[in-house]
Amino acid sequence: MDDCLTFGDVAEEFLQMTRMNVLVRRQYRRHLETYVIPIIGGVPFAKLTNEHVARVLQSNAALQNAALMKRVDIIIADVRRYGAPRTAQA
Repeated sequence: MDDCLTFGDVAEEFLQMTRMNVLVRRQYRRHLETYVIPIIGGVPFAKLTNEHVARVLQSNAALQNAALMKRVDIIIADVRRYGAPRTAQA
């Protein structure tokens, strides 16, 4: 994977390349754009750590709702899984 790809780049590619229901894709995009990208979108994907994820989950007041926090955590995990094989190739 290109070292200059950010989490935001990989998240966008994930949304474009992954087969999912239109409504689910819309929800993923909304949650990424609202809660995740503003905080870790610029982090190089290969350098993303669990601490970055924790920062997202702790710094959003709206994520005090446990169900929403879990959804955002799952979305981040899905993007990380999508990009992980490509990181291993670098």
